[in-house]
Amino acid sequence: MLHDLRHDRELVMESELPGLDGTIVHRTTLKRELAYLADHSVHHLAMVRIALEQELPLVRFPGHLGVAASTRNHQARAVAAH
Repeated sequence: MLHDLRHDRELVMESELPGLDGTIVHRTTLKRELAYLADHSVHHLAMVRIALEQELPLVRFPGHLGVAASTRNHQARAVAAH
């Protein structure tokens, strides 16, 4: 898990963006990039889930599948507040 990563490290990332010549340089950290990767993977899992639910309507998937951790936490706080 990310919280178990003992040593973060600063990174310099170069990106190419549509419509721009050359690259853009970003300063970031290893933890930030790994967190983004995890969140973006959940996003893709959500799209896969939608496709599977369309093709396999009789199969039930866990409610949390494809839902971001921040969304689950928000939902849990909203339920606890009522």
